[in-house]
Amino acid sequence: MATILTRCGYRCDLCLAYKPNIEKNPANRQILSDGWHKYFGFRLPPEKICCDGCMSTDPHLIDDQCPVRPCVIDKGLDNCAQCEQYGCEKLTERLVWLEEIVQRVGGEIPQEDYQGFIRPYENRRRLEALRTPFLSENNQGPLAMSEPYEQRIRDYITRNAVQAEHLSFEQSCHSVAEAAEAAGAVPEDFVKNICLLTPDEELVVVIVKGEDRVSLLKVADALGVDGKMRLATPSEILAWTGYPCGGTPSFGFAALFLIDERVFEKEVVFTGGGSESSLIKVSPDELRRANQGIVAHLRK
Repeated sequence: MATILTRCGYRCDLCLAYKPNIEKNPANRQILSDGWHKYFGFRLPPEKICCDGCMSTDPHLIDDQCPVRPCVIDKGLDNCAQCEQYGCEKLTERLVWLEEIVQRVGGEIPQEDYQGFIRPYENRRRLEALRTPFLSENNQGPLAMSEPYEQRIRDYITRNAVQAEHLSFEQSCHSVAEAAEAAGAVPEDFVKNICLLTPDEELVVVIVKGEDRVSLLKVADALGVDGKMRLATPSEILAWTGYPCGGTPSFGFAALFLIDERVFEKEVVFTGGGSESSLIKVSPDELRRANQGIVAHLRK
């Protein structure tokens, strides 16, 4: 099924309540009733769970009181990312991001639950990814520049009580060799974050040791993805993560994280600190706690 992005950034094609998906599997009704209650705190009767999607003409919608759809249509826009009032109260009430849910439920979210109950509605990063080039085209500057990169990840560490040390340097940490020199460590102490996009344009971050190379075939197998994955470009990395290529952290933004098992050979590792001149020092176990990553054999 082709990607179907709603006015507010949800994905109809991934949603179990989308009418074609209900027709394929009527059991989705009860599954979603339970899942939405578990992660979002509301419960709908299963018989009411079926939706045409808000991109349809005169659709039957589950949320028939949604103010976002008519607002976007009245302004002649495709979605909220194009709006000058982006971040308004109408949208904010419907923003979903994984980190907030993890913090709210207070525990690790099973991958199956993420795919069924969170990923289809994880709209904040989708809209911000769309918003970055939109702002640039209108000479407003990229959204990711709205606050210093290093301060953003430091705030995330503090807010989420991540047991990690943020380190800033006067020299570049872009490459593993440069980072090792800056930190007074060896290349084997570092991990690198490989940002990939699935055929459905979903962000996947694969974390491997600095000396290892990622196997795209093993990543696709671990995810059960059909089709070819590709490396994200530097501009896409900035748009999706909010951090520049060469400084991307191993946590702190919405993505599906995969961690190669060899990362856990070290007691402590260094990863990107938000900019090309900063690092984060953290244990692999704490890193995984921070990003809810899946551990697998991912290297060549």
